[in-house]
Amino acid sequence: ISGAIDLLPTLADLAGVRHLSVLPTGRILVSGYNLLAPFIGLRRLMPDGSLDTSFSAPADIWPNTFIVLNDGRLMVGESKQSPPFHCLTRLLADGGVDSTFTSGSFGMVGLSNANVNVIHPLPDGAYIVGGHFESYDGEMRKSLARILPDGSLDTDYDPVDATWTTLPMWWAEVSTILPCDGG
Repeated sequence: ISGAIDLLPTLADLAGVRHLSVLPTGRILVSGYNLLAPFIGLRRLMPDGSLDTSFSAPADIWPNTFIVLNDGRLMVGESKQSPPFHCLTRLLADGGVDSTFTSGSFGMVGLSNANVNVIHPLPDGAYIVGGHFESYDGEMRKSLARILPDGSLDTDYDPVDATWTTLPMWWAEVSTILPCDGG
């Protein structure tokens, strides 16, 4: 990855990097931002650092994180500043939106933006997502949820029993999910 980082300055409008992944093809997927120019969102670079023009993600994606799925699609966790807070987007390998996945709306925490910071894919095609949110499609979830392959909420999964309080949990933010061996 250190070699990939050396290539990043070739993107003139990039001021900061959120997430970076070197793909098996040698191409580099990078999410970033620029405070003085339009937000760049998600871009893919060729192995030499030039922009891969065959990849075109939607301009309105504000990625906090992304994962590359086994089939080449991408799941992007986002930060949204205005409702509706659809903070998950699944993209096709070319950057187009995967129409078979529709994110529900994440509920914001107090005056903070809703965001997804981490995505963990599961063997059944579902995802555990963590971030800073209070609900998903109106169901309390306090920063941790299991999302089914179509984007709907797994209502049977509520590991923190979010019904125990109606108070906002300003401090409850998930930033890491570690895989376990099943034990």
